[in-house]
Amino acid sequence: MYIFDMESEISSLIEMNEHNEIKIEILEEQNYYFKFYIICIAIPLLTFTIGLIGHWLCLLINEVKTLKKHQLLLLNNKISV
Repeated sequence: MYIFDMESEISSLIEMNEHNEIKIEILEEQNYYFKFYIICIAIPLLTFTIGLIGHWLCLLINEVKTLKKHQLLLLNNKISV
């Protein structure tokens, strides 16, 4: 027959509660560091990458426009000669 020991049950519940509170504190701290990572590292890095890709696209478009102008000039020179 099982005898219910109230003191040991309460002490084990208190230990479980303390253990869970420590886990919650650790998770809150990890959440803080994750938010720090997102705000201070990921967003600026993403912004920089998008800006760099945009800059490369602008350079590529300018290069294509310049090449087309040169081709037209060469074509006009061949026709006039």
